[in-house]
Amino acid sequence: MEERQDLQILYQLLYRLLSTIPVGRLEVTAFDPLGLGQSLAPFLSLLKAEKLFPHERILTAGNEIEEVLKNLAAIVEDCIQNRFSIDIPDWVHYNTAHREKALPYRVIILFGTPSQLSVQSLWSLGSLLRHGPRCGILPIISMPPISADDRASKELRETMNETLNPLGALAGSGRSSGVKTLTLSFIEDSLPNRSVHDAFLTAVAAAYAQEARNVRPMSSLWQTGLDWKNSSREGIRCPIGWTAAGELVYFTLGNVHSQVHALIAGRSGSGKSNLLHVLLHSLCHSYGPEELGLYLLDYKHGTEFSVYAAPPLPQARLVAMASDTEYGVTVLKHLCQEIELRAALFKEAKVNGFEEWKRLHSSALPRLLLVIDEFQVLFSEARNIADEAEKALTMLLRQGRAYGIHVILATQTLKGIQSTSMSQLISQIGCRIALACSEDDSSSILGANNWAAAKLKSPPEGILNEGNGAKDANIVFRIPEATKEFCMLHLQEISSCAADLRQKAHTRLFNGTKLPEIPSRRSLYRAASVPVTVHLGEMLNYEASPMTLTFEPRGSSALLITSGSTTLMENLARSVLRSLRTHAGVGRIVSLESPFYSELLDDECRGDGIPIERYHDLEEFDIGTFTKEMGNERRFLVIFGLDSMKALITPPGPRFSKEAPPTAADQLRTLLEDGPRKKTYIIAFVDSWKRFAASGRDLQALIEWRIGSCLPEEDSTALIGGKVRSLSSDMVAIFSDRIKGTTCSFRPYTTGSPHA
Repeated sequence: MEERQDLQILYQLLYRLLSTIPVGRLEVTAFDPLGLGQSLAPFLSLLKAEKLFPHERILTAGNEIEEVLKNLAAIVEDCIQNRFSIDIPDWVHYNTAHREKALPYRVIILFGTPSQLSVQSLWSLGSLLRHGPRCGILPIISMPPISADDRASKELRETMNETLNPLGALAGSGRSSGVKTLTLSFIEDSLPNRSVHDAFLTAVAAAYAQEARNVRPMSSLWQTGLDWKNSSREGIRCPIGWTAAGELVYFTLGNVHSQVHALIAGRSGSGKSNLLHVLLHSLCHSYGPEELGLYLLDYKHGTEFSVYAAPPLPQARLVAMASDTEYGVTVLKHLCQEIELRAALFKEAKVNGFEEWKRLHSSALPRLLLVIDEFQVLFSEARNIADEAEKALTMLLRQGRAYGIHVILATQTLKGIQSTSMSQLISQIGCRIALACSEDDSSSILGANNWAAAKLKSPPEGILNEGNGAKDANIVFRIPEATKEFCMLHLQEISSCAADLRQKAHTRLFNGTKLPEIPSRRSLYRAASVPVTVHLGEMLNYEASPMTLTFEPRGSSALLITSGSTTLMENLARSVLRSLRTHAGVGRIVSLESPFYSELLDDECRGDGIPIERYHDLEEFDIGTFTKEMGNERRFLVIFGLDSMKALITPPGPRFSKEAPPTAADQLRTLLEDGPRKKTYIIAFVDSWKRFAASGRDLQALIEWRIGSCLPEEDSTALIGGKVRSLSSDMVAIFSDRIKGTTCSFRPYTTGSPHA
């Protein structure tokens, strides 16, 4: 092109393209190594429209030009070899047949001379000149005369002469060309004035910005409706988004040619939660409960997974919201046990793995998928919990493939993981999905020097990499929005499909922000012939087994309960009293209470059950007589506020006469030492452990069962007798059996009406 006149023609052509090609269907790539972008000065305001200018700048560096021309040549090659056929010979026919995923029209504008182009660039440019138009790529080249001594440039000029039409040849005034009886002439457009030009480009930029925000609805991910005919024998595969060209992008695990586990990461606001919902919905659309079982663990302290709890997602075996770290470890251990069970099953069936077992047996055995959101929390707690989590997760990651068990770990960043061995395990997870993040995080998530995720728009873009982080394995894709309205309808559809196929949901629920409800009085009732059992809550394990204490005639069965939470103390007190009042074998319940507990006792004394004898001080309660009557029947002395009853906890002073009567503290010691063997048991509630530890030191050794919660670390260590998990949460308590040297965590019951 002749520089001045031909620039005018180029600008006119760009106006035509921008005004006629639908928004989102035009891509412009421009190279200007000498002018540094000034050759397209009137259009520089459009560079931020990424869908129009994919690189968001005019490229000037030789290495950039080489890389981009190489990528464009690869697109041409892909079209010719994979997209076109005898019936679809070119871009026009392809887009006619594939309107939903039509290829964009690409314009390449090159300002410069061959001296700025490498040999590779010249080769790629030659390929684009020959085959680009057939593939929807229009090359426009502005180049001065080429030296006859430059062989590579001469070859390019020959290719240009063969394939390009000079724009200047069309611009001559009065020039015309006769084609048989048709005469053609060039009529030059007049360029718009400044105000019209600015208004037009502003409108174009706004239209492309809106197009960039538009994502296809999630429903268009799936080609068919729910029928659950897919088998998970050879892995699980589901669509999660689209490439820029409209091709579906599939997430695959467990196939012989795919990865086994996946890592999903992206900074806050990058759309990680949205992607997890898209992934879960797509998996459940593709596979029924007999082919896929889900374990969902959420450490985000939110309610992201709560939508899969009510109604329960048929494929979900567990939905855990605001999960506790110790509980999460028990889930990992449960899946490790599942590996052992499947190993025994496969050994007995004489098969080598999950795929072979599925091929030879018709009975249902689903693939299991564990999804942990913000998994790094597991490794930020106490060292013993982190070590157990690491050990269990190591087993799942290394042995999961053979037994059809897979793991998806999701996080905002990998920076918080301190465990070297855990970092090594994560590095072995071959499938990575990176959302928008910093360059450092991109390199950690995808692989060393793979910073592509730093260039993503958030949301809805992501990078799927199934090649252990290799740069050439990056697939940039757009993620649909998992709108609340659509997700609720889709979940109803999934539930209805499961009901029609009689595939019932067996979903276990865990909510770390809510305590379990105490069972009804009817279910707590026990006959006189069985030992007395106190029901306190649910064990903090996958099975959520009941936390109970059984009082039997033996050396020691005294129980001390203390907590920094008034609500938790009240809940435990109600659980104790209801358990005792509903046992037919309890002969007598005596309450020695401080004023704080009066209202609680008023409530719990109502309704049917064993009556409670209530005393407010030792002047009312004859502890000496109570001690002498040991052995006649099963009796419980429940002391509320033991730490405030000085007469019971004050150490005895020197005795000046053997005939001196025993003090109340002496009587309590006798009850603690001899009571359990004579069917008399002590349950003591302590409001302040510090106060009790200071005054009741002599009694501590006689109380071997202890329950604590919401205590400072120093107090919890003294209470339990060793290093334990943090007792700061009012959702978890720890029970210590000092005789057996064991501890366990449980979630205390919350109690409603005393008549429930």
